[in-house]
Amino acid sequence: MRRKKRPYAPGFMILVGLLCLLPFIGLGNKAKEEQSLSSIANLADKDLLLTNAVQTKQPAVQEEVKIEPAVSKKEPPPPPKIKTKEKLSDRQKVKITRHIVRKGENLSTISKRYGINVDSIVGSNNLRSNSLFPGQKLEIPNQKGILYRVRSGQSLWDIARLYKTPLKEITRHNNLASNQVKPGQVLFLPKANLLYEQRIQLVSYSPSKRFVAPVKGRISSGFGYRTHPIYQQVMFHAGLDLVAPYGSKIRAAASGKVIFSGWEGGYGQLVIIKHPNGYTTKYGHNKQNLVRTGQYVKQYQAIALLGDTGTSTGPHVHFEICKNGKPVNPTRYIQ
Repeated sequence: MRRKKRPYAPGFMILVGLLCLLPFIGLGNKAKEEQSLSSIANLADKDLLLTNAVQTKQPAVQEEVKIEPAVSKKEPPPPPKIKTKEKLSDRQKVKITRHIVRKGENLSTISKRYGINVDSIVGSNNLRSNSLFPGQKLEIPNQKGILYRVRSGQSLWDIARLYKTPLKEITRHNNLASNQVKPGQVLFLPKANLLYEQRIQLVSYSPSKRFVAPVKGRISSGFGYRTHPIYQQVMFHAGLDLVAPYGSKIRAAASGKVIFSGWEGGYGQLVIIKHPNGYTTKYGHNKQNLVRTGQYVKQYQAIALLGDTGTSTGPHVHFEICKNGKPVNPTRYIQ
């Protein structure tokens, strides 16, 4: 009698299944272990190669890296470029021409010739009269404006305000590095006109008061009849005797042309200057004459040294003013 087979319990069947899968799980773990060992070997090989490269001093290849300078946010931006001073064109640059007055010329004809106004000529030459004489020297600017000589105590601002001329234009036309000016410095004041006082003086100027005393001193003998100090006779004295220290500078009473310079009898060393409108002046008894015949001189220019040459009783200058060749009283013509 055969025995019937009993069915396997469920727990047993699960145990058998796990035993069957165990070899496959072991293979997977082994593969992972082999892969891990292979990675470690590769890393070791790389470290070895790098070590060998350093030891054999072989240059390692490096990537080029661009380094840009770091800009600090706290630093201020660079200052803007300063604009250079605008330069004058050749036409704007001041040029001075020396003009010698010819016979028949006047301020109007000369101003038209040079394309400027009368104010520019009068102001640039400090003229006190509209009258000109042949041979007179004038400084003519090439544009409208005035040549001005700085006076003591004046600043550039004072001059600009006086003539109502922009300060920057004066600085620009004279190429000044600063606003500092010195007495006696000559400046060109662009587009400046005569002052009101200068116009009044020009209009009201009297030719009879155009002369200045040649020296500063006392009058030892006046104009007219007198007893001559040497001849002891009543004689006509045609001028003034002005006493001053020996060797003092004798200055021209007005602008003009020297028509004589030399020895002349009782006058001793004598200078004669011809002026416009028929006037002449004489300066006698000089120690030394400083000008020559034919020379043009300006008012106040030194023409001789005071002395006592000729018929003289001591150091002085004999000063005469003649109108159309006739002596006139100098006291009526001296300013």
